[in-house]
Amino acid sequence: MTALPTLDRAAILTALGVLFEPDDVIELRALHKGRKRTDAGYFDSAHWADLADHAARLSALGASVYVTLNPVDPQLLGRYHNRVQGCADTTTTDTQILRRRWLLIDLDPVRPAKTSATDAQLEAARVKARAICAWLKKQGWPAPVIALSGNGFHLLYAIDLPNDDAATALVKGALLALATRFDDVHIKVDRSVFNAARICKIYGTVACKGDNTAKAPWRLSKLLKTPPRMLVAQAQLSALAPVLEPAVNAAHTPAAQSFSLEAFLSRHGIEHTVDVHENSERFKLAACPFNSEHGHGQAAIFRQPTGALGFKCQHDSCSSKSWADVRTLLDGPPRERAPAAVKPLADDDQPGDRVTLLTTERGVLVACEHNARVLMFRAARYADLYFDTFLSRMRIGDRDWSDADDLAAVCWLQSENDAPRFTLAHTRNAARSLAYTRQRDTLREFVEALPVWDGVPRIKTAFHDAWGAPDNALMQAASSNFFIAMIARAIQPGAQVDSLWTFEGPQGSLKSKALRVLGGAFHAEVSAGVGTTDFQRELRGLWLAELSELDSLRGREASTVKRLLSAPADRFVQKYALHAESYPRRAISVATTNEAAYWRDPTGARRLIPIKCGEIRPDLIAARRLQWLAEARQLQADGATWWEFPDSIRAEQEARQCVDSWEDAIANHLTTPACKDSFDKDGRVPSAIVLRDWLGLEPSRQGGMTGPRLGTVMRRLGFKPVQYGTNRIRGWQRTDTDARNQIEVF
Repeated sequence: MTALPTLDRAAILTALGVLFEPDDVIELRALHKGRKRTDAGYFDSAHWADLADHAARLSALGASVYVTLNPVDPQLLGRYHNRVQGCADTTTTDTQILRRRWLLIDLDPVRPAKTSATDAQLEAARVKARAICAWLKKQGWPAPVIALSGNGFHLLYAIDLPNDDAATALVKGALLALATRFDDVHIKVDRSVFNAARICKIYGTVACKGDNTAKAPWRLSKLLKTPPRMLVAQAQLSALAPVLEPAVNAAHTPAAQSFSLEAFLSRHGIEHTVDVHENSERFKLAACPFNSEHGHGQAAIFRQPTGALGFKCQHDSCSSKSWADVRTLLDGPPRERAPAAVKPLADDDQPGDRVTLLTTERGVLVACEHNARVLMFRAARYADLYFDTFLSRMRIGDRDWSDADDLAAVCWLQSENDAPRFTLAHTRNAARSLAYTRQRDTLREFVEALPVWDGVPRIKTAFHDAWGAPDNALMQAASSNFFIAMIARAIQPGAQVDSLWTFEGPQGSLKSKALRVLGGAFHAEVSAGVGTTDFQRELRGLWLAELSELDSLRGREASTVKRLLSAPADRFVQKYALHAESYPRRAISVATTNEAAYWRDPTGARRLIPIKCGEIRPDLIAARRLQWLAEARQLQADGATWWEFPDSIRAEQEARQCVDSWEDAIANHLTTPACKDSFDKDGRVPSAIVLRDWLGLEPSRQGGMTGPRLGTVMRRLGFKPVQYGTNRIRGWQRTDTDARNQIEVF
């Protein structure tokens, strides 16, 4: 015997905090070695400390201690209320789970039953876990919680799915896909852990299978990595099935696929619970079908990973009964059974979409997109082909897929597979289809791979330190909000970001270079005009979209500029595509300018965040950019906002407004004594008098854009348009406030 591992109560509490939310109710379950005894209890978050105490106590007694991985119906608290019931006769069933929160990928070494893993076996499981984690990352999956189960490794991916048949099928299919791709003779992905009421080792307790020996010791289960909770999308789960390694001679017999054990049990009203026994699903029956006195747990139907079914009752009188006997008892002899209805294949599940290659009756490979896709999937040279959802481009490795790659692929298909009829169109469509099943988000991957923030606050003073901006409350808010907004758009595509950070400084002051250093490959200058489809296309694949010298805004209506800068998504037809799609924005719009007054929106400049630059230091930006972004990631995860600025920003925004010369002329005229004679007793003045007497514009010069221009100026000066008198004179009446001091509200 070797030394026993030390239980870690603090680790148990940490695991509960990682796996569950404050309102969750959890079942604790302990399975005792060598005895058919199960202890169980239900705990709310206020009693997690009690749960940890019970878990440590039971583990010290040699029991294997588990918790339900998904939250249970809170009413179950009334079963064993914040306590553990010894020899519990009832535990949680699948229907009593509220939602699915986790996808468990359980990697165990192949070894004799009731033995612990050797160090070599555990290391093989570690290598397999890393391989799966790396492959899923390439498919665009976020980082998982990683844990040592004691004899293997757990990868826990965050999901948020309802507890229904569709979700069960989705999880089951995902595990099957991973097992098919990664299983070998030494390490297996446990395919049976798909059910909603799945129990999982509570980390911090001891894995104690068999005896504790030097070669196969007991180990403490523990969490290894706990990244921020990022959800795996339902589409990503669904995408696993199409990328299965094609089986060359897979048999697809409708008769074999038509029988459903779940439907059989439901049809006959057989109550049961589901767990796992020696890598097979075990359907524990409420009563033996051959003798109802053989109660719960004494009879069970087993389903192996291959789909083969078996039956076992612990009573001698039923020891000779098999699954075939159960089926005959309930459904009658095979020849008397009604043929099972075979579900027709859906349009998207035709045989041509299956993973077998299509051949003619003579065995000649058919030249088509399906076969091209299967062959490319099997080829190691295309293992790194994927579609980057951030860049919206097909890529292979670290470069874009090109026309030359299409040509090389069709030549390879024709020569290596003795199939000269493959065409360039076949190849392009197959490559695109294959890439879409391997989607990645390189911006999200970059953010998730950022180093851990070292705890030193930096982003509030980043604009002052690296751009030479003033060190005041406004610049601190502008700097902090800028980096948090970047993270928000990276993590939450389409997050609302209305602001336009504008870096001001003379030509040659390194404004654009600083942004290039900060954004790296995710930065580019946008040359297309705001409002055009080209502008929307150029935003795709950018994190920092620079409007250099504000050229993209020139000549555009102010309302159009505001609407397009604040849009959370763009909808347009990609080049060479047939259908319009909506693309959530990932880019933060930034501008550079050497002008003092450049904002031409007469209604206000609320979206403008002016940054007056001093000495810009690209070297400091390069040195600190990762920690700036890491700090922003932490703040954004903690709930920090990016849209609140101090009131002092209004004066800065007003100072950047381009003022019409008429505005100064009218404002000056309003201060003269003679101006009073222009107004009637209700404070109204005709537009004709304003144009002729105040601005000196003769009637012959009035027209065209004179009216809209005057309207813009008068509104900014605090007037509203009116019509009055029997002749419906068009004029202006002063309001209580000057529009130049108002805040634009949208």
